[in-house]
Amino acid sequence: MPAKGQASQSARARSCLKFSLALLAHCSYLLTLVIVILASLVLLLPLLPFPRVRRSVANPLLRRYLRFFSLSYLPAVRACRIVECSGLEHLPEGQPAVIVANHRSSIDAILLLAVLPPTGLVIKARHARKPAYACLVRFFDFVSTEAGAPSVIRHSLDKCRQLLASGMNLLIFPEGIRASSSQLMPFADLAFRVAIEQGCPIVPVVIHSDRPFLNRITGSYFPPETVLFRIRILAPIATTTERDPHRLSDLVSRQMSAILKTWNHPAPN
Repeated sequence: MPAKGQASQSARARSCLKFSLALLAHCSYLLTLVIVILASLVLLLPLLPFPRVRRSVANPLLRRYLRFFSLSYLPAVRACRIVECSGLEHLPEGQPAVIVANHRSSIDAILLLAVLPPTGLVIKARHARKPAYACLVRFFDFVSTEAGAPSVIRHSLDKCRQLLASGMNLLIFPEGIRASSSQLMPFADLAFRVAIEQGCPIVPVVIHSDRPFLNRITGSYFPPETVLFRIRILAPIATTTERDPHRLSDLVSRQMSAILKTWNHPAPN
């Protein structure tokens, strides 16, 4: 009986520790949003009339912070950890690319921006109305868009063109929303239209976690174990020969689905 009691107490202590670490990770995420707002107002607002200077200051700071937060802090509090990040050699050198990734977790963009070279990000307009994201759109290389709103789409397309013309990569989640399962959702064609128009290659990226994390599934906000992420960058697809966005979308979807299938259902040893 004493042994069973000690085991039960030990299990409760481990459970309490895991919950405390998860809560700490969530609180630090909220703190990150506050830091973004304050840094934007204090450091970047005076540089608003000087976009080139602002970009040269803002983007490296954001990238360093995201790398620390994703690659050091989150693993330290046992929230999540990247165990594979492969295919970086597939990213074109000296040429911008449109990077398309699947979307399942709220932290996907943070992890991807931490490991990718300087990259802009397309987000939903409803997120851009939140203070922290509004600062990211205003001061950093973030683009907001909204399906069914022609004026917003025109403005977002213009900003996407500007970022690509400046030599910066552009990250887009073509599913538009977080998937509630491991299956891909239908792709919107914005990423593929922009890539074809600008003559940029499409680079598919697959991101996967071994358990649900920060998504639409119950219990994903406080997982019982450290969540392990895998990121794989696939070979670029030229848009100079394939000019149909729907065929490009279908090709990318099939490539990404094949990778996800092997990760969701690994072959038995």
